[in-house]
Amino acid sequence: MFLQFDCIITTNWDTLAERILLKHKKWHPSEGYGFQVPLVEDIEDNNLQLISLHSDIKILKLHGSIGWHEKNETLYLSQPKFLQYLLGHDIRDQNAPRVGSGPDENPLILKPSYLKQLDHPTLLSIWDQARLNLEKASSITIVGYSLPKADVAIRALLLPIRNSESSIRIINPFQMKDDFKKRWEDFFKPGKLPIFENQRASEYFI
Repeated sequence: MFLQFDCIITTNWDTLAERILLKHKKWHPSEGYGFQVPLVEDIEDNNLQLISLHSDIKILKLHGSIGWHEKNETLYLSQPKFLQYLLGHDIRDQNAPRVGSGPDENPLILKPSYLKQLDHPTLLSIWDQARLNLEKASSITIVGYSLPKADVAIRALLLPIRNSESSIRIINPFQMKDDFKKRWEDFFKPGKLPIFENQRASEYFI
């Protein structure tokens, strides 16, 4: 299970990690994504109350996320589809357009490609935080990532861990298919190979 100050670096757009950690009170969207989200709640007489809760764990989403949108280079979390789905009550991002002002536009999601368009300042900050966390980590666990050749940017991000003194485990939900394991072994050669473990991703997170 995750501990305080752990960091999850993910390429997934879904909210599985958020929902699990939110349930265990270890994460909150106000600061848990690696950037501040000005969440507010409507209270009596149309007054707004700012919500800022500490996150023990950060979730850095390298490829963006469902529910993330951009307007004039400002990232916001959509409401009600995203925030109410996560939090279950009427909380909104102060940067988001008011409900009823039109559909959310410009989803902030990076699609699979050899060349990622990393030009949004928030995404650039997330990638920089990911690099710093990998460099200082004493233990690294990689869950279900198959290291595809097309993901050049991720391969570059991971290069420093090849010579790291960190303990590195690779959790393989695919029952050690030969190509999965071989890609990782080739990546780490001629250095120290990681520890491979057969385990379903859901078992690891829960």
